[in-house]
Amino acid sequence: MFSHQDLGWLAASLLLFSTSTKSGNTPVGAELVPAGTPYSPGILAGDTLYVSGLQQGRDPKTHALPADFGQDARNCLENIGRVLNDAHMNYSHVASVQIYLDDMSQFPEVNAIHRRQNRADQLQ
Repeated sequence: MFSHQDLGWLAASLLLFSTSTKSGNTPVGAELVPAGTPYSPGILAGDTLYVSGLQQGRDPKTHALPADFGQDARNCLENIGRVLNDAHMNYSHVASVQIYLDDMSQFPEVNAIHRRQNRADQLQ
C-alpha cells in the first residue's frame, strides 16, 4: 500500500458551474503548485471550472505535506477553495466531488472536514 506522502492520499475531481460568460480556457490557481509543474490546479473553460484530479494538502507557500492526516485533508480542501476563489467561486458552486482514500478508516474524518468546508461556503 502506498503512503499518502508517496502519491498524495487524496485526489479530488470537481465539476463546477458558474454564471460567468467567459470564453476560452483560463488556468487558475497556479500559485498553489511549484513553478514548472506541468499542470494547472484548475481550468476555467467557458462557464465550467475543472479542478485538477490530483489535489494534495501541500502548504501553498512551502509546498510541504503535513504529517497529520487531518491537517493534510484540511489543506487539500482549502487549496481547492483557493482554486475556486481564483475563479470567483466557492464550494456552493460545486456540482460533484470525488474523494479517493487509500485507507477507508479515514473516511469519517475527511467527510467531517469536507462537510464543515461546504457548510462554511453555503453560509457566505
